[in-house]
Amino acid sequence: MIDLLSTVRFLASQEPASMPELNIPKVPEITTALELGAELQANPLKLTQLVEILDVQRSLLINTLREVAPIINATRQELSQLAQDFIRQGIELFMQSLIPNPAVAIAAQMQLMQLPGVFIDHASLRLNEMTQTLQPYVDKLSTITPVAEPRLAEVPAPTSGAASAGERAVAAAKTALGAPYLWGGTSLNGFDCSGFTQWAWRAAGLELPRTAEQQAVGTQVSADQLQPGDLAVWDGHVAMYAGNGELIEAGDPVQLNPLRTSNMGMTFQGFFRPTG
Repeated sequence: MIDLLSTVRFLASQEPASMPELNIPKVPEITTALELGAELQANPLKLTQLVEILDVQRSLLINTLREVAPIINATRQELSQLAQDFIRQGIELFMQSLIPNPAVAIAAQMQLMQLPGVFIDHASLRLNEMTQTLQPYVDKLSTITPVAEPRLAEVPAPTSGAASAGERAVAAAKTALGAPYLWGGTSLNGFDCSGFTQWAWRAAGLELPRTAEQQAVGTQVSADQLQPGDLAVWDGHVAMYAGNGELIEAGDPVQLNPLRTSNMGMTFQGFFRPTG
């Protein structure tokens, strides 16, 4: 007679582990660190980009775990039910094998001998289905890389004053060359025009307003007074002077273009030098 208990133990061992309750820490608040860095004229670019990367990776991890938990738990329940069905059918067939009627008893014994293989095959099939279902999530999580690998620019520490902050803003902006355009975007995953200039100037230690028109702040300058980091502002667009007669701006993608004062018929408000 077959060992029913061994099969039950095997089926139980195939249940995937339950999803643990993971407490993924929030990305630390760095406002105080940025303020201190600004006082010390330290370059905040690496810190802000690391925090941005960690925040994206944390969100990806949390959302992925939330999506896979029901898949894994459903498989656990199915395999648990499978073990219970095996026990029930095994007992029924065993009792039938004791019936004095030889035909019934032999038929029950034959089915009983085949029963473990049927249930083990069923369990293996269900586990393979779960593995295939989870593979896209595994691939998604494989995109999480050590934070030392992403592009983190070393911005030279300039001397002092508004021009130095502007140079830091331009250096930050150039690390985003090639980033895609994204309406409302404020990160390396995608920028709109004002989100891009706000992001670059934040790396230089200065927080700008969010929209293009609102970034006409600071000191207005003429074209012959332009310094790196100064902003060219229209009523629906903003770009940053990168030096050497060029603007850097969030087109599609972020790119360098010749200095200009026209932009698809928009009203040009002027050049502005952000100041703290």
